[in-house]
Amino acid sequence: MEKNYYDEIAEKVKDLIDKGEFQQAMEQINEELKAPYVPFDFEEELEKLSIQINESFAQNKDNSYLNWNFDKISDIMGQTLDQEMHIVAFDALRSLNARKIMPDIKNYLLNQNVKNEYKTFLLMVLIEQKVDEIIEIKKQELTIRLNPATFDLSEAKNFLTEIEEKLEDLVADQNPSLFTICKHIANTYYYNIFPDFRMEGYGNNEIVAAIIMFAHKSLGLDFDETLKEKLDFNYSKAMLLLNKFDKLI
Repeated sequence: MEKNYYDEIAEKVKDLIDKGEFQQAMEQINEELKAPYVPFDFEEELEKLSIQINESFAQNKDNSYLNWNFDKISDIMGQTLDQEMHIVAFDALRSLNARKIMPDIKNYLLNQNVKNEYKTFLLMVLIEQKVDEIIEIKKQELTIRLNPATFDLSEAKNFLTEIEEKLEDLVADQNPSLFTICKHIANTYYYNIFPDFRMEGYGNNEIVAAIIMFAHKSLGLDFDETLKEKLDFNYSKAMLLLNKFDKLI
């Protein structure tokens, strides 16, 4: 049986793992998960391979990414041309005291060359550790100021949950594949704009409608006019938000 694209990618990742090239394997996984459409079975396999990589990190005492310290984390954060390993560095930072490298962290959060989602992953660490000082984060034209120690993460999580539940009600039963894409877009949107996750002038329904429109667009499909009957939203605002998605996602 001839292998398809997803079979070949999975085989490539497994080969990299077998060779001990864990960083390259993780980069390949992260790159595939960014795609507008990821088949459910393929996504599950990539997640299992990601777990396998993390276990390999823990088992291999000679691995250069096992014994993390502040210098190593700061060095990884400074590599803006290769940002995939930033996630691994931030996972390591969770078991250390982020306050020890706050100057590097502040520079990172203001660096326009760093992708928004990675800034969010680092900010999550600061929130978890309740770092008690005002932090500035630069995302596109916005500069956001917040205190991680007092930030209400539950509100942000509730926002994402509400968006995903609306998408599930509107799309999941009718088109499971489209729902998978919508959920991916919702998460990408969330991590791109966090912590300023609510766009002024737009309600959740406009955001949901724009996500569904963007999913249709990514598949080359026409807009489903019945959405107007299923969801109460401002069409003009949803279209404006759709244009913003082209820059965000």
